[in-house]
Amino acid sequence: MSALTTLERGFVRATASPVGGQLLTCAVDGRELLYLSPLTDPLSGGAIRGGVPVCFPWFGNGPSGALQPSHGFARTSRWTRLSESAGEVVWQLDPAAVADSPGRAEWPFAFLATCRQSLTEAGVRVALTVRNTGEEAFTYEALLHTYLRVSDAAPTRLSGLSGSTYLDKPNDFRPTVQDGDVGFTEPLDRIYSSEAALVLHDSGRALRIDKQGSATTVVWNPGDHAPADVPAGGWRDFVCVEAGNVGDRAITLDAGAEHTLATEISLIEVLATEAGR
Repeated sequence: MSALTTLERGFVRATASPVGGQLLTCAVDGRELLYLSPLTDPLSGGAIRGGVPVCFPWFGNGPSGALQPSHGFARTSRWTRLSESAGEVVWQLDPAAVADSPGRAEWPFAFLATCRQSLTEAGVRVALTVRNTGEEAFTYEALLHTYLRVSDAAPTRLSGLSGSTYLDKPNDFRPTVQDGDVGFTEPLDRIYSSEAALVLHDSGRALRIDKQGSATTVVWNPGDHAPADVPAGGWRDFVCVEAGNVGDRAITLDAGAEHTLATEISLIEVLATEAGR
């Protein structure tokens, strides 16, 4: 398995893995924006817990609820590195790379997926472009499953979703309207219908989350029910704010068409409590 890729631009530094074509870390002047579980191996070939996993061509277990692996075959597949510069890397996934992947038989379409990870002056932009290279239309779900590092999830707030409708998974996907900021004092698993830019208010800093080509935003934190590859109490170290197109907002591409889904994470404010640490 190839080694990790390192990116640098000014005060911004990041790493990425060929497994999943996945961005793993991104630090601005030494301040890490992304969470990566210390229990995950970014080169093992399994799902990587943290960074920005690419969920494609389905979200969760797909519209039917029966597809495997969870979140599609892209996140555990080996992507080809197309190009690399000091501040950008481009990965590609095609049918040949997933020919023997679990779940491929249930989604047999011809496609070309490209994931471009570009450092900015204050963070990183991740863009997933999917092109239909076949002769028939297909529908797919996609999500950039971003794990944002926080000092403590419990007091963290997410602004920009007030007034948006979300489907609440713990409550049988009951439609609910968000009132005010989103808090993380209890486990969350929500799918918001929103195209808005958001701000995550962490203790001592703020992160801006912009997105393009995305009609849904998934917000997730497992609380005490974190997966086995997250350390005990590790749920406090991250929240997931995920740009995507899932459920009834899935993308349909005609032959030859393409669509780009992107998210950009930026450190926009560092308060004195953190700057003076």
